[in-house]
Amino acid sequence: MYGENISDREITQNVQMLREKVTQLEKDQPVPVDILIDKKTRVLLITGPNTGGKTICLKAVGLAAIMAKAGLYVLCSEPARMRWFDSVFADIGDDQSLSQSLSTFTGHLRQISDIQANSTSQSLVLLDEIGAGTNPLEGAALGMSILESFADAGALLTIATTHHGELKTLKYSNEGFENACMEFDEINLKPTYKILWGVPGRSNAINIAERLGLPKLILHDARKLYGAASAEIDEVIFELEKFKQDVEKYVHEAQHFLMLSKDLHEKLLHVQRKLTGHGSDLRHKKMRQISELASVARSTLHRKLQQYRASARQTFLPAGPDTSPPQTPVNIQQSTAGSNVLTVEIKSTTTEAVKRSSPGTITYNCLKCSLQGSNHFLSLKVQRVRVECLWLVTSFKFHPWGPGQLFLTWNHLKER
Repeated sequence: MYGENISDREITQNVQMLREKVTQLEKDQPVPVDILIDKKTRVLLITGPNTGGKTICLKAVGLAAIMAKAGLYVLCSEPARMRWFDSVFADIGDDQSLSQSLSTFTGHLRQISDIQANSTSQSLVLLDEIGAGTNPLEGAALGMSILESFADAGALLTIATTHHGELKTLKYSNEGFENACMEFDEINLKPTYKILWGVPGRSNAINIAERLGLPKLILHDARKLYGAASAEIDEVIFELEKFKQDVEKYVHEAQHFLMLSKDLHEKLLHVQRKLTGHGSDLRHKKMRQISELASVARSTLHRKLQQYRASARQTFLPAGPDTSPPQTPVNIQQSTAGSNVLTVEIKSTTTEAVKRSSPGTITYNCLKCSLQGSNHFLSLKVQRVRVECLWLVTSFKFHPWGPGQLFLTWNHLKER
């Protein structure tokens, strides 16, 4: 025995496209078999027609279990998940022996007795044609008892094949049982060697006899003797099989469309990611362009402001020392009658550069300033400008001691 006992794990029997070993002399391609057994299933009962592939299915499962225990690759096209069995027991074939006085029935019973004595709760048991070789009613009753004993504690998984219809009802009284059948092509009267899960099968003995060329009269009498009741049961089973086939067909188509939809979804996501990335790149490019344009605009505006400020300083601030001949002091007198007089002695001015009709402030460098009164509404007459102008002075400021500066602010300017 190799490996670890992992029976406590929830592992399902899932062996898809399992292939039975074939000899080199066989020309036909082997038909793959899908084995899908739920972890709750303790006994799987396979029914169906003769030459339908029931025994081949048993052998394939047993071979796969032994190969997995030996660390060999299982003969299937898909990844396989299998339960771990500590031993594999099989009763397959006919053990009749004239020398040992064993009939087919007694040979099977001896094998099953040995399996009962040596199997454990972790064993795999394979029983072919259980209850065969004796009276059908007694064989069916004995087969039901044997399978129930294995289901209770005799083995981890038991797979049995049978033609007894009574054994098909065990599923409805014990949840550990499951039915499966080998598919049969009713049109061509040939087995397909595929397993249908969840439904019981029919033996189709009369149909197979018809395919093998038995006279029609015999077939007619056989169907008549078979009875209407049995025919109705078989008809129900046939409808169940057909329904199962249709469901599997629709499931297969749904899986196909689901795969196509997933592929389409992946392609759409790829296109969406591509478009999103392209849009993001365009957005970032536009943002960079806007940022660059804004930077250029800010630089241009800053340069223009610097130029305007320099021009304003050149316009409104006093120039350097005046080298022109001294000017006659300008007398600024009150515009209305009164005794308040402001006398300013001007050293130099910048009135030549003042633009008319523009509010602003003129700074005068004064050699001597004196103030009498507090009337702020003064008229100033300046003779150095080209055009004689009249300012309406609204405020002034000067240093009262000796030489200083006088600031005159005007609201409007008009020519005289």
